[in-house]
Amino acid sequence: MTVIHRDDHTEFTADVINAVVERKFYDSPLPGSDDPYWVEKAFSQVEGEAKQALDRIDSGAFPPLGRDREVLRTFVALGLIRGYRFRRVVQPAYEGWKTLPLPTREEMSANARLLLGVEPSTDELDAMICDVQRAKELDESLPSGAASGLIALIAGAVAEHLARRTWHLLTFEEPVLVTGDSPVALNNDMLSRSQPIGIDCDEILMPIDPRRVLFLLKISQDGTSRRGPPELAGRVNFIVASQCVRWIVHHPAIVPLLDLKAIGLAGDTFVQP
Repeated sequence: MTVIHRDDHTEFTADVINAVVERKFYDSPLPGSDDPYWVEKAFSQVEGEAKQALDRIDSGAFPPLGRDREVLRTFVALGLIRGYRFRRVVQPAYEGWKTLPLPTREEMSANARLLLGVEPSTDELDAMICDVQRAKELDESLPSGAASGLIALIAGAVAEHLARRTWHLLTFEEPVLVTGDSPVALNNDMLSRSQPIGIDCDEILMPIDPRRVLFLLKISQDGTSRRGPPELAGRVNFIVASQCVRWIVHHPAIVPLLDLKAIGLAGDTFVQP
């Protein structure tokens, strides 16, 4: 893979396994268990099932249904919250939160609105409170990777929000798409451009290979699959690359439609075109 450093746009080539390795990124003890790798194992199980579901999409089974849809929903949720972008928000809050008493129900509801961008239902709030109580059982001396456990525990709530969306597949004639350390991107359309970008945004998009991108939308019609013009590929790449924190990645055999100067530096405020 060709890996582009988000800060200075320098490039290097690496195999898929070693492209953006960070040791112990997901290490997080689980209450009642001595296994620090439970987060990574859970992610690997989802990825394995998602691979089979994506293979069925390759064979023409779109939109995904039943178990495939459930697995891919979780796969997209993990892609949205597992990387640097959400950790950058969650980790400082987690470090301070470890020493505090459990939040009230009202505080949990306010935090959910801030994180998810939408009012949680009663069942979702109950589940989040249960997850927080479980996480608070962790020892206060846990390493920084413990936030990965908290992120893994809220993945189900994020996946439930994704269940309300319809699925759409856009395919480009040439392999021109990029991905990166934040493989799932959020975007608002022109009418919502001034609104904060959260999980209740207008579109959630995830490139699944250099030619295809999944869109999860709030419109009613499900299951559209169509070809996209090259200029739309440039828009997809801009949105995905702009929301990466450290690394942008693409297949070394392709020339991606991406203006690196347009996306600025990683510290810049993300402004949609």
